[in-house]
Amino acid sequence: MIYLTGILSAVASWTVMFKGKEQAWLDVFDFVTTNYMLPIGGLLTCLFVAWVMPDKAKVEEFGSKGPLYQGLIFLLRFVAPIILIAVFLHGIEMLPFMEY
Repeated sequence: MIYLTGILSAVASWTVMFKGKEQAWLDVFDFVTTNYMLPIGGLLTCLFVAWVMPDKAKVEEFGSKGPLYQGLIFLLRFVAPIILIAVFLHGIEMLPFMEY
C-alpha cells in the first residue's frame, strides 16, 4: 500500500476527477487528509483519552490529579469534540450558517 501511494506521489502530474472538476492527485490527497482524516482522527483520539483510557493511566501521564487535570478532562470530554465536529462539518461544507 505504501508503495502504491509513493508511486501516486511520484506522478503528481496525474489528474483525477474530484468534486466535478479535474484536479492533481496530490491536491485530492491534501483535501481528503485535511478535511476528513485529521478531524476524525483528532475526534477519535480525544474520545478515547477522555472516556475509554483508564484514569490511572491518565494521571500517570499527566503527573497529578489536580485542578489542571480536571480542566483538561472536562475539555477533552465536552469542548474538544464539539469543536472537532464543527471543524469536520466546515471541511465538508455542511455548516448551515456558513456561505461556501
